[in-house]
Amino acid sequence: MLITENFRRVFYRLCAISVGLSLFYLILFWSNGTPRYGSETLNYGPLFLNTVYYMAIPICLWWGIGQLTGERRGSFIAGAIQSLMAGYLYYSTFTGPNSSYENFVSAYWFNAAGLLIAVGVFAFFYFKERRKAVSFLLITFLVLLGFNMPTFDYGELVEKFYRLFGAKNFLSLSITSGTNSTRRINMLTVLLSNLQLPAFLLIIWFLINKVKNARFFDFKQVSIPEAPPMSALTFSLIHWVTRLTLFVLVFGATRQIQKVASLDFALGPLVLLTAILVALYVVSVIYRNFLVAYFVSRAKYPSWCYLFLNIPFIHVIAWVIAVAMPASKSVDYGNEQMIKEDISATFSALKMQFAQNKNAGILTFMLIIIILYTIVASLNIRSGVGSQKTIIVAMGIVSILLLLWYKSNNRAVYYIFLIEAVCLFVATLLGRIELMTPLIFLGLSNYVIYYSLFYFDQFTLIQEEGETPPPAISPS
Repeated sequence: MLITENFRRVFYRLCAISVGLSLFYLILFWSNGTPRYGSETLNYGPLFLNTVYYMAIPICLWWGIGQLTGERRGSFIAGAIQSLMAGYLYYSTFTGPNSSYENFVSAYWFNAAGLLIAVGVFAFFYFKERRKAVSFLLITFLVLLGFNMPTFDYGELVEKFYRLFGAKNFLSLSITSGTNSTRRINMLTVLLSNLQLPAFLLIIWFLINKVKNARFFDFKQVSIPEAPPMSALTFSLIHWVTRLTLFVLVFGATRQIQKVASLDFALGPLVLLTAILVALYVVSVIYRNFLVAYFVSRAKYPSWCYLFLNIPFIHVIAWVIAVAMPASKSVDYGNEQMIKEDISATFSALKMQFAQNKNAGILTFMLIIIILYTIVASLNIRSGVGSQKTIIVAMGIVSILLLLWYKSNNRAVYYIFLIEAVCLFVATLLGRIELMTPLIFLGLSNYVIYYSLFYFDQFTLIQEEGETPPPAISPS
């Protein structure tokens, strides 16, 4: 993903538009201007405004993509197609004979069809080579299908997250109407639903550059602007957009699959699970490579601050520390301080520095946490429940073995991801979707993100399209 000046400008604008759309929806809600399912009377004024709101989201997204890529004609047609289908879908939800999302069984695949057509139109306008156009179409459609916003209930996602910590009605807005009925909406829910604008821009821009790159399957490439260095604002916006996007995938995956399982399409859950896993991997790679690029621009390799950026709650403090890091080309190596003239030399020097210990302290820290968690969890089990203690201890041992394998083999992350994916597919086929907890998807994401903590020397640097990245420095 090349963070160019043009990308920053478009990304900032889409972030601002997302906030504006969120405020617009909150104003509609505050003025009692959002239609409700099951209402005996339907006010077409609010219905029209809400339809415009849902049509504006794909229009703004494809406008941003057109500004970023220069392919304005293809982006305009794609945005027009997807916005018309989104508007029709929302409007017909309230005016059709089955005026409920739960009963509107074709909503999910109707929206998927709109997404497929829009991405396909843009791909065949933008890419001159048909092979690249088809590759982009398939991978982008699959990734974005993992979100498929119209059938995704953000309110349930936020409530599920709040229940984990005993929170209730946090950041919620309540409106009491004249009939003494109360309507409640969570502001985080509205913000997450509009997060797709900058998030999808990140994803599509990343995939465009991957398809254009000769090394399509090399996901260990990072791009770092030589000048100016990445600003604290750019880092903060991309960091929070990607973190919240992963949050949506992790906490919403099970509910999405359960909804699709109720539709009249037997392969629906399997298709959606595939899309969610692909989306989870791609977004995790984007986030990981972005963090690596930021730390290198600060003349540091991924270490403790990188680790804490991916631990809930602690990551807020780590984010403040990361923002405060000044841009630098000075690398500490032993008792010497090496000043490098360009980012490529800094990158190579950091690999040499990393090769000295390869974050052995972080590995020890992870092992201690697993052991302590296993001991505490087993002690909290009531006496006499031996089977549960055995399961907890066995899971602790398996976690330790997986971590050691992960550290000793640079391909272990792919095998672990594949094994867990197969287990999820088996659970889906057996109808045991409730076994898919958010922790499973969070673990899969962390396997990808933590890769740079132990294999930073495997990454390569790209600064411009078509530039040959420097070879990886083999550890001595």
